[in-house]
Amino acid sequence: MSTLIVYASKSGTAKECADILAQKLDHSQAYGAANAPAPDEWDTVVLGSGVRMEKAYKPLLKYMTKHAETLKTKRVAIYLCNGDLDSFVPSLEKSIPASLREHALATVCLGGRPPFSKKPGQEWLQSDQMDALVRAVDGK
Repeated sequence: MSTLIVYASKSGTAKECADILAQKLDHSQAYGAANAPAPDEWDTVVLGSGVRMEKAYKPLLKYMTKHAETLKTKRVAIYLCNGDLDSFVPSLEKSIPASLREHALATVCLGGRPPFSKKPGQEWLQSDQMDALVRAVDGK
């Protein structure tokens, strides 16, 4: 089973999560949303983005809009990287169409670095949510 990981990142957190997912999921590749291929030939699509002002970044929003019909036919999982865990649900609702949220295998918040923060390593990463996302995509 092949997995396309499409992310939008400004601070690098969503990209870092995409890279971790690509290592954990067999037959997967990660692409920035602006350069990502169409999802047609992939079995599963993981969509991820950083969040600012409770909105995912525009490149991911444009990708979802462009490929909306195809995404409805794929196995889809969604992650947001947001240092404010309490705003995950509002961010998800403002950024991801309801039909795609309802279709998704998983919607998770993987945490995030606060703006202008240099938290070392991956202390910010919600590893339990990362594991849940991997299990949902792997079907295990």
